[in-house]
Amino acid sequence: MRGIQRCFLLTSLSGLALLAACGDGAEPPDAGAGGADSGVHPDAVTPHPDAMAGDTGALSDAGAMDATAPDAEPALDGTIPDAAEPRSIMFLHTNDEHSHELGFAPEIDDYPDRAQPGSGIVGGVKRRAALLDTLRAQAVGIGTPVAVVSSGDQMMGSFFHLANQSRGIDYAVATLLGYDVMTLGNHELDFGADALAGALSTGGVDMFGTPGIVQIPVVTTNIRFSMDSTNDDLLASLYSVAGDAEHPLRRTFIRRFSNVKVGFVGLLGQDAALVTPFKAPLRFSLATNTTTCASSAACPGSICLPPANDPTSTSGHCAVNTDETDVSTHFPAMVQDTASAVAELRAQGCDLVVALSHVGVNDREINTLLAMGLPANSATASEEILLAKAVEQALGQNGVRGLDLIIGGHSHTALMSPLVITYPGSSHATYLVQAGSYGRYIGQIRLTQADPGSEWTLDLAASHLNPVDDRTDVSGLSSIFLMSIDFAFNALINGLESNPAAVAGDELIFPGEQCDGTTLPNRGLCAGLVPGATSGVISCFANRQVDASHCVIPQASCGNGAVDGAENCDGTAFAGASCSSLGYSGGTVACHANCTYNTSGCTPRFPSILEIIVNFAASPPVLDDPTTTGDLFFARVGRTNFDIPDAPSSNESNLINLVTDSARAITNQLIPRMETDPIRVAINANGVIRDGIYRGQTGQISASDLFRVLPLGVSPVERTPGYTLVDFWLAPQEIVVGLELGVGQGATSDSFWLGISGAQVDYDLSRPVFDPLSPATTGRVMRVVLTSTTSRPPEDQVLENTALFDRTLGFPNPSRLVHVSTSLYIALLMEGFGICPRDATGVQSPACAVCTGPTECAGVTGSVCDPNRHRCVAPVPAAVLARTIMPTTFAELKEFLALLVYVRDYFDGPIDQEYSGPVPRRMCCVGAACPADGSRSCRR
Repeated sequence: MRGIQRCFLLTSLSGLALLAACGDGAEPPDAGAGGADSGVHPDAVTPHPDAMAGDTGALSDAGAMDATAPDAEPALDGTIPDAAEPRSIMFLHTNDEHSHELGFAPEIDDYPDRAQPGSGIVGGVKRRAALLDTLRAQAVGIGTPVAVVSSGDQMMGSFFHLANQSRGIDYAVATLLGYDVMTLGNHELDFGADALAGALSTGGVDMFGTPGIVQIPVVTTNIRFSMDSTNDDLLASLYSVAGDAEHPLRRTFIRRFSNVKVGFVGLLGQDAALVTPFKAPLRFSLATNTTTCASSAACPGSICLPPANDPTSTSGHCAVNTDETDVSTHFPAMVQDTASAVAELRAQGCDLVVALSHVGVNDREINTLLAMGLPANSATASEEILLAKAVEQALGQNGVRGLDLIIGGHSHTALMSPLVITYPGSSHATYLVQAGSYGRYIGQIRLTQADPGSEWTLDLAASHLNPVDDRTDVSGLSSIFLMSIDFAFNALINGLESNPAAVAGDELIFPGEQCDGTTLPNRGLCAGLVPGATSGVISCFANRQVDASHCVIPQASCGNGAVDGAENCDGTAFAGASCSSLGYSGGTVACHANCTYNTSGCTPRFPSILEIIVNFAASPPVLDDPTTTGDLFFARVGRTNFDIPDAPSSNESNLINLVTDSARAITNQLIPRMETDPIRVAINANGVIRDGIYRGQTGQISASDLFRVLPLGVSPVERTPGYTLVDFWLAPQEIVVGLELGVGQGATSDSFWLGISGAQVDYDLSRPVFDPLSPATTGRVMRVVLTSTTSRPPEDQVLENTALFDRTLGFPNPSRLVHVSTSLYIALLMEGFGICPRDATGVQSPACAVCTGPTECAGVTGSVCDPNRHRCVAPVPAAVLARTIMPTTFAELKEFLALLVYVRDYFDGPIDQEYSGPVPRRMCCVGAACPADGSRSCRR
């Protein structure tokens, strides 16, 4: 049966009729072009030895998806098992797969031929399929049924995820591999609720190979749909409390695996929700008060939330607040959401209750506990462990057991053996597992029960992680399967390379387009978009180019028939410019009366998404070769003779230095206005940086490798992939507060650890974390010194003579403004923590300015003054308004594109050796709490 499912799915993946190939081994027909953390933590401990051998080459039926009702009693073979006999079950689990379909890194070492042993390649769908086959067969061989599960973040991490917006490639792969149940991660919402709905609606496949709604149950126990906005209605239409074939999203899921009745809950944790800026208008667990409501109008300063057991309801209660950093208020709400669902599953006779948890643990704490031989229940900073303990306590008061097993995600932790959470005075225990990230491992945990009602026992010998790497034997996979999946992936690669990214009327602006109907850049305003414009509005020509004829551009010489000053043209004078020189395929350029180009007669070329990426800020363009699959996907943009590995937890790394240097250097290089007021400081966080750069077999760095470093996000305006760079100004006090977040919360939650370009920061871990109510006595940042204006990355050695901040001396120039660049993601988080962007004159954005009354927020339509935080809150965040725009193309400058240009243009040959040197050099630990080995101290 699994082989048939695979064949059907491959048809869906490639969008072609491959059933004949799956059925009789015929050659697949020619392909048409296919369509296109949080915290990131390093794996906690060393890999487990080689996975067990004995690949059968065919997936067993033990984990086959049950099409019956959620509480179906028959086992998978259709019989009613004897509940009195001894029981066992094996869970095979992955999490945070992040669109890593190919082995890595670098991916080109695994394409088009599979990498051989010794190459260092890890992951890859083919290897995962083969290892799942092996592990299923071994479990079935000892009479143990198998459940295959994922704990979220299927999406976002490689070029392959670009296809999720038009087809749910990652859900299709999960279907292909036979997953039985899944939950949502925060990155499933990076493209917004509607995009997730589209992926769920196209990631399944029917018996004819047609894409359709995902049939894998997706359990989301603590989700809340908006009672005011329609922007999550498509996703809500795929939800029902019990779930069915048309509603993959559900509150809980019950399924029999042989004689074991398992109930599943699915959770998105507080940290995961906090770092998901584009989930709006969705919410997850928030505490509510007793005020009933039918809309948020009844909840001044807050929102109306439906109940957890009916999250699409039209009535509910007011949230206490919407501040997701208020852990003490909202964590009990997540406990209650979980406990109520667990109680329901226990009442329905479930033998086991399992949480698919995108909540996470704290790697540093777990490693410390393991090193000290302390039990997992001693944890005080790991959200999953705290949740398990709180649920057990809440239910134990009524004699109900809590969770038996947590299969975790979000923190990317590789737990080589299960953690055991015990409870005083109880024989019940909760087991906790997690399998790293990116498909580098398949976890397995086997539980046994001697007789009904007794406690489930951990089979430790059969509970560990299995590496998925170049040693994984794929010889048992059928040649048809291998050929078909290669064909399917090649079709997707060809589509990304050749299909135009821009589609007329989709309300998105991709390169080649400057606008699309009523969708206009810069909110339709000339000022800030068209060079020299002081006012006026733009419109859109039929060829999807900007009409700037109504922009007011004070140019005294305009109309004299000569191109001078800032003019593009003047009458019939064009200074040699033509449609061709302006980047168009042909046509005739004209001139507006305000001396700007009239490009309505030019013929645009709408490039593919990979043509856009590879050619960004380059000339002449490299066009797709339709005869060569992967020519752009794996286009060489640089080379290296050393690795730049993943960032260590909560510490400076060469990788984050490279990322922040690229943002500062390329923004200053490509944006003309930076010549007079350049970016002085660029910051980013470990949570945004997803993968290292590795030499591999050839040392070649491809576009796909650099995208994997910074793959996250989407523009909320253009809807194009990747986080936009934003630039704004901050006062010294605001920069220090932001850095305090990095060395305070970032010291325990790696997602928030900040890296910096353009400054050197001293911090003291022995001091108390910054408290805005006691700024004089708290705070770890001791000194901040900017690099001089003559010091360019990566040679940031020359520092200014006077510190921007010194804890002893204070702020020598508190009114100074510093030009800052960061990603949209970080800017949104900063805004959430009260740091409001300023303009070049020091005025805070009216979208988030300090306020005491509603009239002070009039600068942005729809902005209101939040009486609790005394901040303006606007429909469009200030971070979005501060996007960095390329003036010649009206397109956003993306952080991953800045990295690509930096590697491609700044290093003629191997990447600069500066990024192989010892760290830290910029984030410098000082004081008694610094590690004695000097791992956090700067080399001065």
